[in-house]
Amino acid sequence: MQLNAATYYYDYPSFHLLTFNVISNRTGSQKATNYGAELDLTVKPVHALTLSANAGYTRMRVKDVNNAYGISATRDAPLAPHLTVNALARYDFGLASGSNFGIQMDARKTDSFYTEADNFDSELVPESTRANVRADFTSADGKWIVAGFVNNVFDSQNLAEAFDLAGFGYQFSIPLQPRWYGVQLNYRFENN
Repeated sequence: MQLNAATYYYDYPSFHLLTFNVISNRTGSQKATNYGAELDLTVKPVHALTLSANAGYTRMRVKDVNNAYGISATRDAPLAPHLTVNALARYDFGLASGSNFGIQMDARKTDSFYTEADNFDSELVPESTRANVRADFTSADGKWIVAGFVNNVFDSQNLAEAFDLAGFGYQFSIPLQPRWYGVQLNYRFENN
């Protein structure tokens, strides 16, 4: 079992921030604070099974941020979800030949976050949860790896970013990648 934990606190006297206002942008330097904690746990209840989970909490606030209406306030920093949780389970079937066949599943939950510092509702990316699966074969010498995967197994329709373009009468959003699958073939020229 391995357990890692960390806490942090940063006080920025001059945090550089890029903000957008309709079609123009500006860079400012504001005071900001950032604090949080991280916890990571990995266990191997049996030799072939690895279970891992981690969680991170962060709270980053930027002072004196002017929004598009000229209202100054302390706001959440952009692209800073308060909570992120990840989990992974992997089982390795060591084969008699010395090669390995492994299967794994992982999932990630990300809290909602703003994409811009003015914190308009139209710039809020909703929380999301995504899951992935993978199966792989590794040759006995470790040089060949063949894998098949499915990312975003449940085809979650989540956003990566959202921008308020109210000056043009619409919102611009970037979706996360939909379900996708594939095969990977890797060859290592050196085996470390």
